[in-house]
Amino acid sequence: VGPDAVAPGAEVVDARDLTVLPGMVAAHEHLPWEDNRIPRLWLSFGVTSIRSPGSGHYAAVEAKEAQESGNRLGPRVFCAGEIVDGNRVYYGSNRSTTNAAELRRELERVDELGHDMVKTYVRLPYALQRDAIGQAHAAGVPVSSHYLYGPAALGADAVEHTGATSRYGHRHKESHTGRAYSDVIDTLARSGMSITPTLGLASAAAPAVYHFAAWALEDPRLAALMPEVMYDELRAEIEEAVGRYPEVELRYNARQVATARRALAAGAHVAVGTDSPLAPHAISYHLNLDTMVRNGIDHHDALRAATVGGARVLGMSDHLGTVAPGKLADLAFVQGDPLADINALTRMRKVMLDGVLHEVDDLIANPRERAPTRPAHTVRTLPRQDGFWWHDQEYTSGHACC
Repeated sequence: VGPDAVAPGAEVVDARDLTVLPGMVAAHEHLPWEDNRIPRLWLSFGVTSIRSPGSGHYAAVEAKEAQESGNRLGPRVFCAGEIVDGNRVYYGSNRSTTNAAELRRELERVDELGHDMVKTYVRLPYALQRDAIGQAHAAGVPVSSHYLYGPAALGADAVEHTGATSRYGHRHKESHTGRAYSDVIDTLARSGMSITPTLGLASAAAPAVYHFAAWALEDPRLAALMPEVMYDELRAEIEEAVGRYPEVELRYNARQVATARRALAAGAHVAVGTDSPLAPHAISYHLNLDTMVRNGIDHHDALRAATVGGARVLGMSDHLGTVAPGKLADLAFVQGDPLADINALTRMRKVMLDGVLHEVDDLIANPRERAPTRPAHTVRTLPRQDGFWWHDQEYTSGHACC
């Protein structure tokens, strides 16, 4: 990336009729995937990195190893293992932790298995929450939670959902009608925490999201790569939602987006995620972006949430999220201008992952094909004209940068 001429021998990708942007980050999706088509589905929609804030320990390890080895073609995977919880866990991916010794063992396992984050849940007492954050940070691992106020005061890095499960006896970030107040916005902005709103997840919000999704009924990616049961349910929900005007649900969505919009205006960090498979894979990501823009978030801010905000919540801002010299070559190629029409992002034509270019048509045509072998890439850093970067060197590595 730069103003200089193309290096001799470099492969040139003709994208003159397309818009090229950083690969997008889905910041809240859960493993394990139902089958091996799903990561290809995500990739075909331009998502090149996925963060799973809670899955089985070994499902997380398997997913990362399969992707990194090339045996499964799909986005980069950044995972928590089992969710650290207190008594009476609800999900099978949660781990009951009732004292300091059990918590220490769980955090040791996070370190030994190489997980990328820790997720704490709603029955974990704040005394153990504090210890979890301290131990995870000592190991260099970020921490996220459903809760905002306590984790913010204790130094957590991120919070999930605008609403979500609570054991306070009341919803903790928004009211039952989707409203949030200044204590939420101020806490997000001052703490530096990232939030992933997961818009359209609640039953009170989904019809309004699907009302604008008629285009998906003809999308070949969904028919070829989405699990059949999920696809049939999605079609039925879209057809029902398109056929009526979901006035109440639209108001609820607008209030949720207002929380994200106000948070962005206050300087908070927002990412984009959907909580799949509770929401349909991949398409829900783009419906989230459409919902954001439709309710007053600037196109540029929505795109930054999908790229820069996602890279930040991963702790990968030095490597992902923008197109810049030295960063990993994860790129999305779309038909149209997403700064004018956010749904141009759904018109994905090509996607580059780690320097390997994939045509979306090929991802659809070969849904179970093994990932191509990644060659060693020669990366050339070119001198810049402004005197800032004068060195000129070549090196070869297993990863491609752009």
